[in-house]
Amino acid sequence: MKDPELVERIAAADPERAPILRSFPADVVPVSTPFYRSARVVDLDVETYAGKLRFRYGLEGDRVVALGEKPEAVYELNGRDGLTLGRDSTRAYVRFFFDSTGGRKLRVVESQDEIPWRPRTPEDPLPALTKPDVKPVTVEASQGGDYRAVANAIWDVMLVEVTLEVSATGRISPKAQRPLAERLDIVPA
Repeated sequence: MKDPELVERIAAADPERAPILRSFPADVVPVSTPFYRSARVVDLDVETYAGKLRFRYGLEGDRVVALGEKPEAVYELNGRDGLTLGRDSTRAYVRFFFDSTGGRKLRVVESQDEIPWRPRTPEDPLPALTKPDVKPVTVEASQGGDYRAVANAIWDVMLVEVTLEVSATGRISPKAQRPLAERLDIVPA
C-alpha cells in the first residue's frame, strides 16, 4: 500500500536511507507481530533503477527504529513496547527476530517451500540432491520463565538446526548449532 506520509516520517528519522526513500516509490507492507502490544513493524519495498530494496522499520509512538542488521535495534523496540513473550508467541518472535536481524546470513525456514531451490533443467550435469526434511520452529518452557526454541535455518548453502534460549523480554542467545544438510542446490541469497 502507498503511504507517503509514513514513508516521509521514516525518511526523516533515517538520514542514511532518506535519499533513496525520497527518490523512489515505496510500498508499505505491514509485518505480522502478534507478540507486540503497541509497536508495529513495516517493510518498505522501494523500487529503484537497480531493482527492489526492502527496508524494515519498527514504529512505536513517535519513535522509528531501523531494523535489519543489529539485534540491539529489535531489543530497543521490545523495551519500548514492554514485550513479554509467552510460549505461544515465541515461535513467531523467533522468525521475526531473524528476519529483522539476520539479513541474508541466516534465514529461518519451516517448510521446503521456503527454500529457494535452484531451478533445474534437463541438461543439468548433476542429479538433483535429495531435499532435506525441514521442521517448524519448536518452543518449550525452560527455567525462570524463559524458552528454548529449536529452528531450521538456511545459512549460506547449508540447512542447520539452531537451538536458542529466548528470554521473556525477547533476548536471544544461541546455544547450539548442527548441520542438517550441506551444499544445498539453492539460489544464493
